[in-house]
Amino acid sequence: MMIGIRWRAAFLIGFIKTVSRSQASTTLVIGCLVAASCPAFAQFSIARPNYGVPEFAETGGTFRVEVKASAGLTDTLWSAVLANDLRSWTGVVEHVDYGSYVDNDTLVGYALRVRVPADISPEVFKLVISHPAGGAATNRNAVSIVPGLETHFYILHYADPQAQAYEPNNADTGMYGTHGSIQEMYWHAPAMRLINPRFMFDTGDELDNAYGISVARYQEYVDAMCQMCVPVLATRGNNDSEITVANWRTTIGIETYSLTMGSFYVCQKDYNANDYTAWFTNDYAASFTNPAIKYRLFGQHFIVGGAGWMPPAGQSPGLMLVGHGHVNSTLLSSPYYIIETQQACNKGAVGFFEFARGSTNWTCTSLTNVQAAQFQVMSAGAVARIANTFAYTNNGSCFTNTATIVNQIPNDFWDGRVRFLMKYSAAGYSVSNGVKLADYAYNGNSNMAVVIKVNIAKSATTAVGIQPWLTLAVSGPVYGQSSPADGVYTTSLGTSFTVAVTNSPVIIGGATQYVCEGWTGSGSVPASGTGTNTGELTLTADSIIAWRWATNYCLATAASNGQVDVTNGWLSAGSNITVTALPDLYYHFAYWTGDVPSSQTNSNPLPLTMDRPSTIAATCSANQTTNGTPLWWLAKYALATNDAGALYDEGDGVPAWMEYMADTDPTNAASYFRMTGVTNLPPWTIYFDSSSDRAYTLSWCSNLVDGIWTNVPGQESRKGVGGLDQMQDTNTSPGRFYRLKADLP
Repeated sequence: MMIGIRWRAAFLIGFIKTVSRSQASTTLVIGCLVAASCPAFAQFSIARPNYGVPEFAETGGTFRVEVKASAGLTDTLWSAVLANDLRSWTGVVEHVDYGSYVDNDTLVGYALRVRVPADISPEVFKLVISHPAGGAATNRNAVSIVPGLETHFYILHYADPQAQAYEPNNADTGMYGTHGSIQEMYWHAPAMRLINPRFMFDTGDELDNAYGISVARYQEYVDAMCQMCVPVLATRGNNDSEITVANWRTTIGIETYSLTMGSFYVCQKDYNANDYTAWFTNDYAASFTNPAIKYRLFGQHFIVGGAGWMPPAGQSPGLMLVGHGHVNSTLLSSPYYIIETQQACNKGAVGFFEFARGSTNWTCTSLTNVQAAQFQVMSAGAVARIANTFAYTNNGSCFTNTATIVNQIPNDFWDGRVRFLMKYSAAGYSVSNGVKLADYAYNGNSNMAVVIKVNIAKSATTAVGIQPWLTLAVSGPVYGQSSPADGVYTTSLGTSFTVAVTNSPVIIGGATQYVCEGWTGSGSVPASGTGTNTGELTLTADSIIAWRWATNYCLATAASNGQVDVTNGWLSAGSNITVTALPDLYYHFAYWTGDVPSSQTNSNPLPLTMDRPSTIAATCSANQTTNGTPLWWLAKYALATNDAGALYDEGDGVPAWMEYMADTDPTNAASYFRMTGVTNLPPWTIYFDSSSDRAYTLSWCSNLVDGIWTNVPGQESRKGVGGLDQMQDTNTSPGRFYRLKADLP
């Protein structure tokens, strides 16, 4: 907002309020001479950068924007987008001021500082500036991103294209009569893209005054020049006089201006009018008081006549470039060079100027041989002396390609450019015979653009190849080992590989087993497969192999007096099985022990879910007669397997069931349980035939009629030795009776 007295054609003394993100300040402005009051803008537009007055920035750096818009737009809501023909990047508007910042500080508007994204490609972009309360505007070819502002570069002086018609009437030169055509600019564009100058220096006479009579005609010129995909620094020549200054500024940009690229200062002076001569004089002089400026490149249409301007003594530029005369000429060589370049409309004639950054300053190395630095880009008509062909159509449909550049110009273009449009590769692309400056996805991540710096040798053929870095992702559980191991691998197209699991099966803790069953795949890996080895494959796309592992649990089974119908082994995790106990003859199933649900211990068959390693055992008990004699024992002696068999007596007076208890032979009358001897002196020793499968207890009493039997200490339930055995009583008391008892252990 501006407050104060407005004077026409007088000094303006007032206050301008500037607003930034960091602070608000009020600045007193004294002695600002204007022809009229600064207007308020109803229409939102970008005054600068524009097609003919671009900005230069490094990735991650900043550039300035001037916006014509009404006052009062909140500084925090601005947005800046940089876009090429494939995608866009969003910048950060770091600072906003409102005041006399537009058109060389003569108009009130907004000055923005925009931070460039760090991942942006080094190309030329259109700029979109917007504000939700103000509007939006777009300028083409407005911002050039360069890898480094302080690195060597070269430019092309594109003087006097002076189009007099859209189509040429000379098929060889591309000219229309003695002047140019719009069409020939399209013919020049592919060569200019390959050469890739830091900028095109257009010193006026873009259109002939008989043709350049409207904004639409100049828009045709801009349309054609934007096809070159390099920034253009333009100003007006004597033939650019038919459209108004206001229309020139909205279409091309401010006609008199300066800009800096790091320590390199560039200025262009309008040849048609002196609107900004005072500003230009001061700005040019100020560059000599700025120690950061190491070189000055001056451009104007011509040095005499019109509004031509010559630097004062002591303020020599490093180089001045002019046109107008349609000839190549050195107009001045001391104290500085003034080089005139012939008309660009004659087969794309240009001046080629290289600038080298030294430790303390810049030098123009082309000034040692100016004649060699001037050449025609075109051979005849649309045929260029430097051209590129692709092995495959450069439209994003391929994974590999080769660009072959034929250069018939006797100049090295060491900063040439090729942009490959490829299929998307997650790992990016490798380049041969070039330096990859950037790659980025576009078209919904279906494609990838790769920007290559190429050293295009003079009078030679240069080939640049590109192929994708492809990824092979190998994955599997942590207990599996594969060759190559789990991970993501980057390699080149066409690499042969085999992936194999080297340790299947894997046993963990002795009871859990992991088995590789095969894989699932994508890309160059078959969608599925079995086994542990893919066999040899060739990588032609990003690929994934995921090993499939099955988990098995060990089931351990056992049975007493019988069997189970499932043997020890590995079973699939989660599988449901049924285990049946099979008792031996004369036995029956009793119960399960081990990893059996409590509700199923008596179930036979037993349903079991393998949700963990399991150990189970079936207990089978003997079938018995009424008095407890096992049927298997009766069958062993060929006795009836029933109660009658248990009562059988072979003649020794001892029934079979008792003989079972004593483990004697029920079919041998001489085999029965008895004491075989006793000592007559203490300690009292009782001798008997024993069985190792029975337990024996020695007891005593002192009265056979009503005495109480008492176990002899230490002689209780002791297993027999299996043959002649003995038990003792160390008590020496007389008058004792002894009894020997046999039991199942």
